[in-house]
Amino acid sequence: MSNEYSSMQISEQLEIPESTLRRWCKGLEEEGFSFKRTRNRRLYGDRELDVLRELKQRMAIPSAQLETVCKEVMSTIVVIETTAAEPYENEKRERFESLLLALADNLYWSNPQSVVSELTEAYFEMEEGRKRDKPN
Repeated sequence: MSNEYSSMQISEQLEIPESTLRRWCKGLEEEGFSFKRTRNRRLYGDRELDVLRELKQRMAIPSAQLETVCKEVMSTIVVIETTAAEPYENEKRERFESLLLALADNLYWSNPQSVVSELTEAYFEMEEGRKRDKPN
C-alpha cells in the first residue's frame, strides 16, 4: 500500500517551495497525469513522489523548460506502466481467447447462460485493464 503525503511534506522532501510544487503538478496534469483528489486538493502517494523526483532531476538542467520536461516525464511513465501491465494484460487476453475458442463446445455441453456470462466477464476484465492502463 502506498504512503500518503501532504503537499507540505512533498515540498519538504523535494526541497522546493509549495508554489513550485503546485506549478509542477499543474504542468503534469496538462500533459495527462492524474492526481487523485479530495476536497479539490491533490493527494500524493509514493508514485506521485517518484514522478515529482524525476521531474525535479530533469528540471535541474539549466535549459530545462517545464512543459518539455513534463512531456518527457509523462512519456517515461507511459512506457514503464505499459511494460509493467503487459504480463497481466496478456493473461486476461489469453483467458478471453481460450473461452472464445471453446465457445461452441461449451454452448453445446454446458448451460448457455453461464457460458455467455463467463465470456462476458472475461471480456470486461480485459477491457477494464486496457482502459485503466491506456494513456490519456
